Amino acid sequence: MSSFLFNLFSGITLPLSLPGTLYAQAECDPEVTAGIYFAQGNAAYAVEDYVQALADYTCAVEISPEYVTAYYERGRVHYELRNYEQAIADYTKAIELGLHSTDIYV
Repeated sequence: MSSFLFNLFSGITLPLSLPGTLYAQAECDPEVTAGIYFAQGNAAYAVEDYVQALADYTCAVEISPEYVTAYYERGRVHYELRNYEQAIADYTKAIELGLHSTDIYV
């Protein structure tokens, strides 16, 4: 039996995760813009709701695959969750898309 968390603000359904396990399989609403998902990701990140932030940033890049800042922010979330390989992948993608930030290299 699966347990799901539904965020009424963003309308994203996520499987509940066990400690040390990350589920960021967001169902993105195509009616919502990448910018809205990005803003929701920022809000979730600010309150340290990293699983929700990850889902929101993932939707942002799925809707807009060239959204450089969303890759960078998603990399920060992965870093906070100690998913270092995924963080590096997102930082690398942000660099490939043209982000110039020394924070990525620190």
